[in-house]
Amino acid sequence: MFINNGAVLEINCDIGYKLDGNKWIFCKEETWSSNIGQCLRTCPPIYSTSNMKVTCRHKNQTTENCTDAVDGTLAKFECASYYEDLGLRNMPVHLCHNGLWNQRTPECVPACGQKSVNATSLITEGTTVNHGDYPWQAALYNVENNILICGGSLITARCVTDFKGKIHPRDLYMVAVGKYYRSYNDSRDVNKAQFSSVSIVANKNNKNLYLQEIFIPRQYKGSSQYFVGDIAILVTTKTFTISQRVQPVCVDWKSNYTSELSNLSSNSYGYVTGWGFTSENENPSEELKELKVPLVTYEQCNQNLPEDYEAFLTDDKFCGGYLDQGIGICRGDTGSGLVLKHKGRYYVTGIVSLGSQSPTGGCDSQQYGFYTSVNRYAEEFILEKVSRFKPEDTKMDRQ
Repeated sequence: MFINNGAVLEINCDIGYKLDGNKWIFCKEETWSSNIGQCLRTCPPIYSTSNMKVTCRHKNQTTENCTDAVDGTLAKFECASYYEDLGLRNMPVHLCHNGLWNQRTPECVPACGQKSVNATSLITEGTTVNHGDYPWQAALYNVENNILICGGSLITARCVTDFKGKIHPRDLYMVAVGKYYRSYNDSRDVNKAQFSSVSIVANKNNKNLYLQEIFIPRQYKGSSQYFVGDIAILVTTKTFTISQRVQPVCVDWKSNYTSELSNLSSNSYGYVTGWGFTSENENPSEELKELKVPLVTYEQCNQNLPEDYEAFLTDDKFCGGYLDQGIGICRGDTGSGLVLKHKGRYYVTGIVSLGSQSPTGGCDSQQYGFYTSVNRYAEEFILEKVSRFKPEDTKMDRQ
């Protein structure tokens, strides 16, 4: 085959390939103007997101985003502040080879269970309480009157664990995170707290009826079944911005640490935070408070419970607290998580459910408190629900 002088050759590659060389070459004096380029197979594109920066390097050229990565391209990943992908610690750079990356694309997710290092300390009744020290603490308010209903724990950027007791699917709720002060509109929380209503889904059979995205275990029947399944998942309409003050708590999704987190011995302590009543006759706390809670065995708890409350110690509950010391959970603390520290991180292990009532009708701080076991519901209930509402991430502007 002969090509006439002056002929122009256009080189195009199939989808999934990139041309390495000139797209146009021409014939001059029986010689091509340059060598014919090669079509090199490309790896799937990877883009930077709001949670992760991707930098690609090939032949001394560096670009953000990997749109046409060919063999030998190196992709470097960096998670944004307060996000992490544990796999990146050992393999922060990936290699494109024969059309495939040698590792899975990282997924930078909010770092969980980490307390703020640079928290500002306050002293409340001799106990040091820190702003931002429990960044997973959530508060649930009634939309109509802005009254605090209960606490909760942020487990993803959109989902909060809570107790079922005072939550009714037809009421309207507002979830707040990053708060330190109890009042809904306390000016001291301005520019620190974030708010979102609980997601609402229209009922297809009745356009005037709205149901919120509140999930409750099937076995929950209230007091008639001694509050078995006293746990709820609330899904917010917005994705919270992860920051120093707003971060999720860890959940042992696959029961990897069940033995450690469920070791209810005299040496085991958890921590509960909330805005509950500081005593039976006083007002609820205006600042977020922390209570160190010793965990007790089933046998020890059952032996010391008032007779009327023995039936409430169901197999999805455990006990914690103090006997005859006037220290314990109270109204306003319900729904908050009890967290245990494991390998430097805090895991939510229980949810404040209920406690004994004093003769005057208030909180009996002389008795143990009941906690719904998170481990009992982690995989089959909590994970199954929250996986439907993975926060959407937005790609950054492509270069």
